[in-house]
Amino acid sequence: MAVAERLADENAADLRARREHTSTVTCSPHPGK
Repeated sequence: MAVAERLADENAADLRARREHTSTVTCSPHPGK
């Protein structure tokens, strides 16, 4: 289960970074999120 937990952590970090990136650059790969 450690792999799933690490994947979830990476996914959350990726989402956070993506949200911060899209706040400055209007180039969202997932509009609406």
